[in-house]
Amino acid sequence: MNVMRIKVVLWSSAATFVIIGVALGEPIASITTQTTSHGGYTTLDLTSVTLVRGVYGLQTVDAADLTNIDVFHYNWPDFSYLLQADTGPNPPTGTRAALLEDLSLDTGLMFTPGGTGLSAPPISTDVGIGVNFDEDVYNGPGPDVVLFASEDPDLGRRYPVVSPLDLGVPGRVSLTRGAGQGWAQVGSGMDMDMYKVGTASGVDTLSELESQSTAKHADRNYVLYGAALDLSNLGYAEGEFASGLFFQSSGTGPGARWGPHMIVGLHRVPEPSSVVVFFTGAVALAGIQLVRRRRKRN
Repeated sequence: MNVMRIKVVLWSSAATFVIIGVALGEPIASITTQTTSHGGYTTLDLTSVTLVRGVYGLQTVDAADLTNIDVFHYNWPDFSYLLQADTGPNPPTGTRAALLEDLSLDTGLMFTPGGTGLSAPPISTDVGIGVNFDEDVYNGPGPDVVLFASEDPDLGRRYPVVSPLDLGVPGRVSLTRGAGQGWAQVGSGMDMDMYKVGTASGVDTLSELESQSTAKHADRNYVLYGAALDLSNLGYAEGEFASGLFFQSSGTGPGARWGPHMIVGLHRVPEPSSVVVFFTGAVALAGIQLVRRRRKRN
C-alpha cells in the first residue's frame, strides 16, 4: 500500500482564503491518498481529508467516516463522458455510476453545460445529476459536503450549480459554486482515460448511462480541485438534514464540461454541549475513582 499526503496548493491568495472561509466554508487544507491495485491498473483513493469545520477548527476526517452517495438521476442532452483511471478497462454496463460513487479520485463522470439551478424538486426531465447520500447529512457548523472535480487544461474549468432536492421548503436555494469560492487544487498531472457514452441526442436517463455503448475518446491529463460546501448556503438551518443534492454544469460552449470525481458528506460532529457533558462526566468519574483509591489506602 502506497500512502501519500497531498498538500493543497491554493490558486487564490492567503487573504482570499480568509474571506472565503467566512462566506462559503473553509477550503480543504489537505488530503491523504493511497494507490489501490485492481489487477492491471491502479486507482488513487482518498484516505482522509483535512479542513476547518466552523467553531470546531481544523479536523481530519478519515475516508471511513465520510458519507458516500448513490446516483439516482442522470439526464444530459448530449454525449456524456466516463472518466476512468489510466489504463483501466472500458467501464462495462451497470458500472458507470460507480465511477462517481466510489472513493477514487481518478474516476468520475464529465458532462456538458446543464442549467442555472432548479426551482422545484427534480423530475425526470430535469437536466443534471441527482445523488442521494447513503446517510442523511447533518448541517452543522462549517462545511458539510466535500466535492472533488477536474479541469481539462485544454478546455478550462467549469463549476457546479448545486440544488437541494427539497426545493420548495422555505429558504431553500440553488447556488453556483464558482471561481473564487473556496476551490483549491489538490492534485495535478493525473492521467485518466475518457470514454464517450451515448449519442448527440443525449443520455436521458441513468438506465441509458448504464447501458449505452461506449468508445475510447481520449487520454487526458487533469488537474484536480476540491471544495467544501456548507449546507447553510443552500438554505438549510443548522440542525437540519439533507438527503441528497442535484448538480448541473455552469458555462456555455462545447468545452464547458464539469467533471465530478467524488461527492461525499461529512459525519456529524458532536454538539459543544454534548462534548462538555461528556468531558464533565469523565472528570467526575475520574474524581470518584481517585477518592475510592485514597479510602482503600487509608
